[in-house]
Amino acid sequence: MVWCSAPNCKNSTEKGVRLFRFPTDKARKAEWRQYCRREKWKPTASSRLCEIHFEESQFELKRADGRKLLKWNAIPTLFDLPNFSPRLLLRREAPKEKEPLPNECSFASSSVDCDEAEEPAVIDTNDSCNEKEEAEESATVDTNDSSNEKLAEENEMLKREIKRLMERQEALERKLSKFLKPDQVQYMQRVSKSNPYPWTDETIKHALQLKRAVGNRGYEYLREIAYPLPSSRTINRRIKSWRLNSTSLLRTLLSSKVNVSGC
Repeated sequence: MVWCSAPNCKNSTEKGVRLFRFPTDKARKAEWRQYCRREKWKPTASSRLCEIHFEESQFELKRADGRKLLKWNAIPTLFDLPNFSPRLLLRREAPKEKEPLPNECSFASSSVDCDEAEEPAVIDTNDSCNEKEEAEESATVDTNDSSNEKLAEENEMLKREIKRLMERQEALERKLSKFLKPDQVQYMQRVSKSNPYPWTDETIKHALQLKRAVGNRGYEYLREIAYPLPSSRTINRRIKSWRLNSTSLLRTLLSSKVNVSGC
């Protein structure tokens, strides 16, 4: 059984009177406590005020479900106290109606954030559930913050690793360019090796000179160890495609001393 916390009031749920718990909002809770005029008293989770301490204007009217509920901004002003005047406590008008705050509990959007105290055990359970939900939300926020910091650190590490690999690749390309031509470097990096590779004329000429220097056996050995060179068949096909009266071809053949039919 729950009793009313107002002074000089002995109403309880056993008498069939509705009781309402104090608001969760700190400002409104302090305002209710001020109207109770109980010195050095602080309302607890089980503190309630009965319906007789609220004027009719503080209740919702014409509800479809027929329930008698307080407005969200209801204020208790009816107390059995000597020389008590609610106007002395009011320094401003009552606040205008607004939408209930997300953390306030209500059965309807315009109803008060106070639950009826007909079943104290259920109310206490709801209070503990609210505290548990707040704790879980706080733990979730902390976990998300920790995860975000960890992801940010991993992102920075990946950026540094990518930068290091790019610098390493640039250094390798500079070294390869000292003895390999650009199309030879690309030939080593290609994925598909089924299609004919478009060797440049400059590389074909270089291959002719290399073939003259090391001979056919030496040239084929270089290709076997994956040195990027065109095959002898590719060289022959390219030479035949050139014009025989081309000055560049004659200069290449003379400098290389290679027989066109014997390449």
